Amino acid sequence: MLKLKVGRRVGVGIAVLAFAVAFAVPAAFGHRAATQKTAASNPGDTTAGNTVFQTYFCYACHTLRDAGSVGEVGPNLDRVKPRVSYAIVVASVTNGLPETPVYPTNMVAWNNVLTKAQIQDVAAYVASVAGKKVTPSATTTS
Repeated sequence: MLKLKVGRRVGVGIAVLAFAVAFAVPAAFGHRAATQKTAASNPGDTTAGNTVFQTYFCYACHTLRDAGSVGEVGPNLDRVKPRVSYAIVVASVTNGLPETPVYPTNMVAWNNVLTKAQIQDVAAYVASVAGKKVTPSATTTS
């Protein structure tokens, strides 16, 4: 049988790791479950969200078939897989996003432009239609 000599520091490290797994991991899974709400439980209004998407020029940067937009600066929201969650859209619109190698331009934060209700509305709208194949809605502007 192979015996390993384990020092006192390793034992403390294992204890800290066990503590983190016991308390942090369940909290992280709980947070994930809490942020992946269904569209029915989102506080936003999808019809008003479509209006926000059109009024505040989201279509200029994002492609979203339901909105009739073909922007190429930001991510194509029709290609989001798996479908983007409401919580992620709220965070992205509120705080913005840094540039990445895939999208070399950043998304500005809209928290100083849109109200909390407008952010919730556009998040509910995008989360309900992004990543799925749909026909353009009747509220689309040309």
